[in-house]
Amino acid sequence: MAKAPRASKSSSKSAAGDDAGGLLGASTSAAPTSPRAGATVTQDGVVELPAFKRLGEIVGQRHAVSVLRSSIDTGRVHHAWIFSGPRGVGKFTTARAFAAELLSRAETGVMAPETADEIIGLVASARHSDVHVVSKELASLSREKTVRDSKQTTVAKAVIEEFLLEPAARTRAMSHLTRGLCAKVFIIDEAELMDTGTQNQVLKTLEEPPEGTVIILITSDEAGLLPTVRSRCQRVGFGSLGEREMQEWMHTSGIALDPEQSPWLLRFAGGSPGGATLALKNDLYAWHAALEPLLSAIDRGLGASVAGKLGATMTKLVEERAAQAVAGNPEASKAIANRFWTDRMLSLLGERSRGHLRRATDRASMTRAVLMIELVRQAEVQVDRNVQFAAAFDNLAAQMLTPAPGVAAMMGVGADAKS
Repeated sequence: MAKAPRASKSSSKSAAGDDAGGLLGASTSAAPTSPRAGATVTQDGVVELPAFKRLGEIVGQRHAVSVLRSSIDTGRVHHAWIFSGPRGVGKFTTARAFAAELLSRAETGVMAPETADEIIGLVASARHSDVHVVSKELASLSREKTVRDSKQTTVAKAVIEEFLLEPAARTRAMSHLTRGLCAKVFIIDEAELMDTGTQNQVLKTLEEPPEGTVIILITSDEAGLLPTVRSRCQRVGFGSLGEREMQEWMHTSGIALDPEQSPWLLRFAGGSPGGATLALKNDLYAWHAALEPLLSAIDRGLGASVAGKLGATMTKLVEERAAQAVAGNPEASKAIANRFWTDRMLSLLGERSRGHLRRATDRASMTRAVLMIELVRQAEVQVDRNVQFAAAFDNLAAQMLTPAPGVAAMMGVGADAKS
């Protein structure tokens, strides 16, 4: 692995509006989408980053942290990385911690403690202009109106051009600081959402990276990355946290729950601090308490009346939360609030089914859980296509009881599949 070359001494103006160098955690006004691993999107469309942690504070990822520390200690850091693993287990948090270490370790000699502290503080507060987070949400900040108006379901080619390729080609912004092990860090979140053309565009940069640049691709689906992209990167695997590690994470995060809620949260999260954070921020336990009796009855096949009540209850819960969100705020959008809470509802149902799949001990239970995951996915697609959320919920509840023949056949189960 080649040592990162020294950056040019020249400086260039850097501002969030120029090259998004300071956009780590920037607010957007786009309609919310499902939150990224480790991050959440508020009903106002603001991307909120998880709390900053140093490498030594990362819980449950000892192997990944060890690999990164070894690379740092050699002083010869590879220019391209893939952080892969389940959603919400700390990949994004670790990427930020890695960026802070790279920028605050002197390329030669020892960096002054006060300078290192300044650099780490800038990264921690999302104000370091040489740390760039590239995500699908950046489409809302594009200079191109067509990109701003897009649905943000992929990391668009235009986003890569504007927020990675162009700033990567510029000189480092914070030239007044001592040079670290690299000059710039780019974190591409949900990298699997780049299409083939966009990945090939990134591939050229991975093959011939700008001076002193480190690029980190974060993905929960490494198979979604081209083999040529994977072959250019150092790969670091992340795993789900065990129950003891999750409890440690809750303790260090200051999370104290009553005895009834804590076991549910651990089951819901499935070893994902990001999943647990999502549930806590949105009080999904209250929804769980309201829906679980109906969902359990559906699982047991207890009649169409229960399915109708389930759909109506999901709609009511979403409408109540959306109404609370816009109350007293004339500028708030009810449509955006409805979409935000619809996404939270589908997230709750999806995680419930994934939990059932993790705990399944027989083929029938496993098949049922996989079917439920697919039905939730189809409901998400319907909402993305602007189907009214109430209709999507009614359809989802009905199919949970009696899947459509086409869906059942696709999943290899009978149309009356029950657990």
